[in-house]
Amino acid sequence: MDASDSRTPEMSLEREFKSTAPFSYTDTGEREAARMLTRTLGNSVQFLFKRRVGTAKVDIIVIAASGVFVLDPKDYWGRKVRANRARDSFVVNGRARPGLADSMRRHIEAVREAVDVGPMPDAPVSGAFCFMNADLPLGRLVVDDVPATTLHGVAKMLKRRGPLTADKRAKLHTYLSEQFPPA
Repeated sequence: MDASDSRTPEMSLEREFKSTAPFSYTDTGEREAARMLTRTLGNSVQFLFKRRVGTAKVDIIVIAASGVFVLDPKDYWGRKVRANRARDSFVVNGRARPGLADSMRRHIEAVREAVDVGPMPDAPVSGAFCFMNADLPLGRLVVDDVPATTLHGVAKMLKRRGPLTADKRAKLHTYLSEQFPPA
């Protein structure tokens, strides 16, 4: 949604997710995260939902004042989510899940490479895991230098002030939407 777009974030969200309706069971976490974040943050950030990065899919890319964020929402109802001792992989209900951190690393790198050659090459790029309904530790959980938090924690992160003005965010949104087509 660019700055001249008169649709509300919710209308844009419905348009973005319309093509993924058959996959509603697997997209429950992504949909919940997208709805909550668009409702909470409104037009202060710009979203790209379900974008193709090579052969993979990025669930949510957010362009905020503080930078560009790759979000990976997970609806892990009641599951215990921790980091391994090396803090480079997740352990979910006692089972190692190295693929989560590996795919996030690749997604962040792909977005960073696109930003580096785009209209705002100095824009910070980072990522965050967004665990909904999960049993997270009381302290800060960081895996492979990427924070893992709740929807509230992600919204707080996206509200931070930063170097990207509304005009810069709009240009970056347009550029990234061309670089990463809908999945």
